[in-house]
Amino acid sequence: MVVIKDSGSYIESTYGKDFVKEIKDFASVIGFSVEEGDEIKVEFNPDRPDLFSFLMLEKALRIYNGVIKAEIPVFPFVRTKISVDPETRKVRNKIGGFYAVGPVIGKKLSPLIDYQEKLHSSIGRDRKKVSIGIHDLDKIFPPFSFQMVNSGEVFFETYDSIVSGTASEILEKHPKAVEYGYLIPDRGRVPVLSDSKGQVLSMPPIINGKASVVTEKTSRFFVDITGIDSASIRACLFCLSYMFHYMGYSVSIISEDDKEEQFISSYNGRSIVITDGEVRKIIGTRIDRSEMAEIFRRMGYAIPEIGMKGISVPGNRVDVMGPADVIEDLAKGLRYEKIAPARPALAVIGKELPERKGQRDLRELLIGSGFQEIMSYVVTSSKLYGETPYNGGATVSNPKSLDFSIIRDRLYLNMLDFLRLNRSNSLPQKVFEIGDVIIEGKQVPHVAVGVIHSKASYSELYSYVRYILSRIYEDTCSVEIAEINHMIPGRSGSIKVGTRPIGVIGEIKPETLVKFDLQNPVVMAEFSFP
Repeated sequence: MVVIKDSGSYIESTYGKDFVKEIKDFASVIGFSVEEGDEIKVEFNPDRPDLFSFLMLEKALRIYNGVIKAEIPVFPFVRTKISVDPETRKVRNKIGGFYAVGPVIGKKLSPLIDYQEKLHSSIGRDRKKVSIGIHDLDKIFPPFSFQMVNSGEVFFETYDSIVSGTASEILEKHPKAVEYGYLIPDRGRVPVLSDSKGQVLSMPPIINGKASVVTEKTSRFFVDITGIDSASIRACLFCLSYMFHYMGYSVSIISEDDKEEQFISSYNGRSIVITDGEVRKIIGTRIDRSEMAEIFRRMGYAIPEIGMKGISVPGNRVDVMGPADVIEDLAKGLRYEKIAPARPALAVIGKELPERKGQRDLRELLIGSGFQEIMSYVVTSSKLYGETPYNGGATVSNPKSLDFSIIRDRLYLNMLDFLRLNRSNSLPQKVFEIGDVIIEGKQVPHVAVGVIHSKASYSELYSYVRYILSRIYEDTCSVEIAEINHMIPGRSGSIKVGTRPIGVIGEIKPETLVKFDLQNPVVMAEFSFP
């Protein structure tokens, strides 16, 4: 969840005494929570980054109440060369940005910086995918360069003057560098964004330099956005561009070629077509076209005055991916309580599938043996595989995120990642997962079990696996020594039922433990079941 908060006195003096009452009503429409007291706290789901600021929330509220009309601002492009060193791909392989020129920022600087950090934590995944730098354009000199340099040879002062020295010293001493330094794999070589006079603007994704620091007197901005995913960079670009636009700034997006301009501009005001049939299928009722048009306008969309076939989506609505998302907003704007409930046309009584009964029995066996069940995503990250051969034959074409780019062909890699995320919890940890995998295009049910503690061993897990296999297979089960990915040779093998291989078991290699940042021995098994 994402939380924005400020003092009640500031909110009332800035947005009016009825603002909290209005956002509470708006919360019942959009779906977020509001806590009122000396401090006003608003908690959002992560899917609405366009609202992660009171300023942006106030703009959406005014559109909803019909005070102002929804618009799709058109941001012009400006060709500014940013020289990029290919070596930066080790840390940040893409860079974008824009200029914003307008009034002195004044007291709106703090909300702007807070919004920047909210984008870092949500779209940027704590700067892993995207990091943002905001600079005073009057203090710097385009064109810019983004290059890798020796950390002991580049000097600059951090934006807050806490550290002045080499990049190496900043990485050691500054709190932000301590927090995010792990995002730079080689501390001997660091990425640096600088201007034509050699001033250091920032060391992405860690910290900005003093040379380009923004103040309440700043009126001309340069915003750089670096990351590992083009779609996420574009999302942050439009979220911040819209915020500057709403604050009265003229925004110009930096581009290098027509292809990049097409990728960016096609997203802002993109058209989504819906039909009456789709609306009726999802919402369950027919809505008059004129009423539908009015609801869409209040929810922030722009639509043609005649026909209303295509609905234009603002660039900062990064949560909208297709007709279903647009129709969901239609249902919210209509208000769910106004949609008449209807009984399903087909009245049947469900029953458990036979294969699910087998899974239930297996689950009870494992829980009875002291294991805790986990559930991971079927669509997972290709980064978990590394050099491991993938045998699924089912990947996501043009994924919006590398975190969800491949359909798993095994469970134990996700389980290792689970142990990584829970490495601070007490030991021992004994976990299992039952779920489907894809092997050569076919869906197969698997079970994986894992144990981690200071003395975890093959023999410990084998005793559990042998007990489980004896309960679910009638034929004799055995383990044949074999070379298994991520498992120690001689302490791993292939699980067989009769002569048929059904899975693997073994102790995890030290190098794999290091990759997943695990400090204790891990032993795992994974196998199919009838």
